[in-house]
Amino acid sequence: MVTMDDISNAIIILVRLGAAARFIYCMIRLAGAEEQAAQYKKRAKNTVIFYIIAESIWQIKDLILYHYSQEVRMDEKLYIPMGVKPEAEIFSGFGTKQLVQAVIGSLGAGVVAAIIWFVSGSVTSTVITVLAGIAGSVMMTTKDQSNLSVVDQLQNMFRFYQSQKYYPYRYGDEWAASFTKGSRHEVAEELWRLK
Repeated sequence: MVTMDDISNAIIILVRLGAAARFIYCMIRLAGAEEQAAQYKKRAKNTVIFYIIAESIWQIKDLILYHYSQEVRMDEKLYIPMGVKPEAEIFSGFGTKQLVQAVIGSLGAGVVAAIIWFVSGSVTSTVITVLAGIAGSVMMTTKDQSNLSVVDQLQNMFRFYQSQKYYPYRYGDEWAASFTKGSRHEVAEELWRLK
C-alpha cells in the first residue's frame, strides 16, 4: 500500500533528479554552443533557483507536519541513554564517594602497616602492606559495568544475611476463632501462639 509519505518522497526524488539533469544539460550545452551561452547560463541559474525553492518548500512542509501533527509516528523511537552516571567521576566507576571509601581503607591499611612495623621492625613488609592496602581499597571501591563495587556487593550480602529468610505459615481460621473467642486481640494472640 502506497502512503502519502511514499508519494512525497518519490516526488522530491524526481525533482532532485530533474534539477540535476537539467543543470548538467545546460552546462554541456554552454560548453558546446558559445553563441547561446547567455541563454544557457540563464537557464542553469533558473534551474538552481528552482531547486532551492523546491527543496525549501519541502523542508517547510516537513517542519509544519512535524510540529502540528497530532498523531504519534510509529517510526520515532525513544532512546534511553545507558551508562549515565549520577555523579562526576575521577575515572570510570570511581567518584568522590568511592574516593572517601578508598581513603578510609587506605588509612586502615596504614594502621595495620604501623602495627606490623612496631612488631617486626621490617620496612619492606610495612611498605608492601601500605601499597597493597591503597591498591586494594581502590580496586574494592571501583564500580563495574553493573554499577556495583566489591564493597557494595559485600554490603548487599550482609543485608541479605541479616534479613528474614524463613516465613512459617500455619493455617488459622481467623473468623471462626473471632466468633468463639470474642475480640480481635485474642484472635491475634491465638494465631501468634500457633507459631
